[in-house]
Amino acid sequence: MNFQIWTRRILVAGICILGAAGCAKITAKQEAAPSHTLTLSELESEVARTNDPILKGVLASRLMESAEPQNAVRALALAQPLLETENKDALYVMGLASALGRGMERDCPAAIAYFTRAVYKNHAKAAYFLAQEYELGECVDDNPQTAAGLYLTAATGGVSDAQYNLALDYSKGEGVLQDDVKALYWYERAEAQGHAAAAFNLGNIYAAGNQAVPRNMEKAISYYQKAYDRGIPEAAFLLGTIFANAEGVPKDPAAAMTWYLKAANAGHAEAQFVIGQRYDLGKDVAKDQGQAIFWYAMAAKNGNPDAQFNLGATYDRPNSTEQEQKIAVAWYALAANQGHPQAMYNLSLCHAKGAGVEQDFGKAFLWATLAKKYGIIDAKKLVEDLRPLVPQEKQQAISQTARKWTPNQTH
Repeated sequence: MNFQIWTRRILVAGICILGAAGCAKITAKQEAAPSHTLTLSELESEVARTNDPILKGVLASRLMESAEPQNAVRALALAQPLLETENKDALYVMGLASALGRGMERDCPAAIAYFTRAVYKNHAKAAYFLAQEYELGECVDDNPQTAAGLYLTAATGGVSDAQYNLALDYSKGEGVLQDDVKALYWYERAEAQGHAAAAFNLGNIYAAGNQAVPRNMEKAISYYQKAYDRGIPEAAFLLGTIFANAEGVPKDPAAAMTWYLKAANAGHAEAQFVIGQRYDLGKDVAKDQGQAIFWYAMAAKNGNPDAQFNLGATYDRPNSTEQEQKIAVAWYALAANQGHPQAMYNLSLCHAKGAGVEQDFGKAFLWATLAKKYGIIDAKKLVEDLRPLVPQEKQQAISQTARKWTPNQTH
């Protein structure tokens, strides 16, 4: 089993947005500040009572991070008068508004300037957003080294998404020297703050082992469970696979099915396919064609090409009705257009025979040619059988189309 590091970066939209309950503290000074333990309404009352400029900056940050249009306007009204004193929260608010176009027109140069000024005042979230700009290269030229340095500033200040992105930089050697030990450290820091993707990657690290840690399936399972609880269905799928294939643990079909079902019920297409296949083959469960079709259909609707092919094959039988054959062709076509070789071959046969679709030797020749290209041995004979039925000029055009064809096209 290949445990792949989750490479999805947490980008601008992924910042921890403060709600009534607040979120992770940013700097040591702020961690101790009572304002960060207050709800939004309590903070508003405190600002009204004290007129304290520091609290005004904190309130402006909370309002801007809420992403509500009316709150953005209020945040700007609070922040703008504070710019004269270089209030770091006010600078951050102006940077956020300029970068995302909240309460004002989007202004990249202004965003960079405000974030940079806030970073000089040790604002961790500003460092995180500025790192994003240097990584994405939208407002400034991309610079992985600068981005990594800013992620380090933000990560040290407690921004969990920055800790995760920095860990990813160290694991891949982007902007920094590759270092599994440092990657592990920052993943652990992010995970301790409840970061789902960090928990998932820690599961992958312990499931496979690397230069930082030996393989430890007990820890891998624990981290995958946390990742699933935090909203990553892929973690449940991997747990199902671990117990199904005895990956460092005793084989446990019941546990495997439990986790596959958790993933499937969360919309994980591959888990849905695996469950359908298990019912189809009677693997570790009682054979049940109805359940197989149900789960194949779920996976097929979610785009899984293997499920689309299997569902097509379910309807493609010698005694199929015309309607059933049409359904088979529809599923074969979806799978074939995603690059499923056997679906290409079966779709060619359907076009050649006029089964579930109007007979069309040209389309049959195209799909047979593609099936041959993608490794179906029987397709070679099918292509030769179809040649006498397709004009030479059309054969040449179809062959040229097949050479240029890529998956996810419609034919």
